[in-house]
Amino acid sequence: MKNHVQLFFILITAAAAILLFVYKSPLNVFFSTDEGNKFIQVQNLVRTNEVSLSYPAADLDPGFRFFPFAGNHFIAVNGSVYSYHPFYFPWLVVPFYRLLGITGLYVLPILFTLISLFLFFHLVSSDQPFRWLAPILLLFGTPLFFYTVGFWEHSIALAFILAGFLLIKKSTPNARSAIFHFLAGLVLGMATILREEGYILIIALVIAHFISYRSFKNVFSLLVGWVLMMCPIWLLQKQLYRHALGIHELYYSPAILKHSFKGVLSNLYVYLYEFHSNELKKFLLAFPFLFALAVGLIGGKWEKKRLILFTLCLGAAGAVYAVITLWQAPLPVYHVLFTQSFFPGLPFSIIALVWLRDFFYEDAESRFYCITIFLFLIGLTVNLNQERFGLLWGPRLYLPVIPLLILLTLRAAPRLMHLNGAITKACIIILILASFLIQMFGLQALQLKKKSSANVVQLLQTDPDSVMITDAFWVIEDSASIFFQKKMLMVESDNDLQNLLMALREKHAPSFIFVAAKWPRLISNDAARKLMQMSVQRRIVHTPGYDSGDVVVFSCRL
Repeated sequence: MKNHVQLFFILITAAAAILLFVYKSPLNVFFSTDEGNKFIQVQNLVRTNEVSLSYPAADLDPGFRFFPFAGNHFIAVNGSVYSYHPFYFPWLVVPFYRLLGITGLYVLPILFTLISLFLFFHLVSSDQPFRWLAPILLLFGTPLFFYTVGFWEHSIALAFILAGFLLIKKSTPNARSAIFHFLAGLVLGMATILREEGYILIIALVIAHFISYRSFKNVFSLLVGWVLMMCPIWLLQKQLYRHALGIHELYYSPAILKHSFKGVLSNLYVYLYEFHSNELKKFLLAFPFLFALAVGLIGGKWEKKRLILFTLCLGAAGAVYAVITLWQAPLPVYHVLFTQSFFPGLPFSIIALVWLRDFFYEDAESRFYCITIFLFLIGLTVNLNQERFGLLWGPRLYLPVIPLLILLTLRAAPRLMHLNGAITKACIIILILASFLIQMFGLQALQLKKKSSANVVQLLQTDPDSVMITDAFWVIEDSASIFFQKKMLMVESDNDLQNLLMALREKHAPSFIFVAAKWPRLISNDAARKLMQMSVQRRIVHTPGYDSGDVVVFSCRL
């Protein structure tokens, strides 16, 4: 009964916190271009019931020469234009958007976050000390809250993943374990459809499961369930995009294929340890985690009591320093470009790291979790591409294994407290509080970005001109809520701009607005001066926390 009461209050508190944040935020704008891209897909599905995108400016540009591809965020395949992002999540959201409008975008992310917390609570053993802390740490000490109050599919995929973990955990001693593993494979397949990190996760799980439990039957059942769920998706993607693995596979180059071994090592450092733009601060913030990893691999817990205590103190000091550097950042939104690494973004991970070797010898389940995390971290990281770095928050791509890390953290914490007493307790509390404060910084940056984007969209929406031109790729998706209200066109050079203006004159378009951003600038200063000469009005919108997002809107007459 006590556990049920705890879970009830956790879910009520989580729902209240999430709903309050959403209520206080502009709903029609987002933190990242990825979210705007998906919202454009939602609107397109509602309007046309087609996966391929319609083009509001097709009457002005029938050849799609100036379609706002936004870099490669929209891609032409087989004569149609598709989003770079899979359509499955936008398709799921369509009924809620039809029913509730813009509010409907947030229903599934919020609902599945609450389901994730419910499942995660039951994934923790009932006799585990601090069981109540697990869902709290998952929501408030990781990027989950951030991606719940945005337009993301992370929480839906995470709920399926946690359901898979729970089926594996509950079925391991069961006589019908093969059936449970088959069902786990099915739900993990659902997660893979939504988030392609699932491909790495299933490989990690299969290897870790076989090493830890030595059950070929269960591993085979898990794989069969996953493959059966994925087969229809592979056939659909082959038909739509000419590649079974989807549109991402056509245009994405992972580091392991594109770079040398040195490049792969760079990936491991950047995505796992880098947490600042300054080289010295990068090292200072990464060092406690590298040191903790070394200590954790040594083993012999009783012989290294003092070393563990020193490591935890070092980690606590590093976590405090990380929080200070974050909150002192002069441009909070811009600073998130350097805060996407795994370990420094999750300070509590040091608690599990110092106990790493001992987990391998305690029980099969702990060993299973350790191997899964390790293989997923390595497998995913070497497949990432630093050229694809964007304005995103925290180690979101690692969310599939963060719950396992929390489980190991909560298993290690009581043992560490037993070893070293009051100072260890203080360090553990500091590490957990620092995890919360880091996520609070991310939410502050989210609010700053959304309010700035709302100002830009409001200006563009109220402008009477329907024709909108830009040379900044992110402007298109930042303005997703008015994508079908305006005729958006994009130029990538002076020649493009000249040809587009000629085409507009031929179509007898009387005027247009040009949205110029501080970054990127694809037209020259000479072209910008000509636009200024054509303009009858110029308006500037500043973006606090991210000065590269400042825009100038020229109202021009032809």
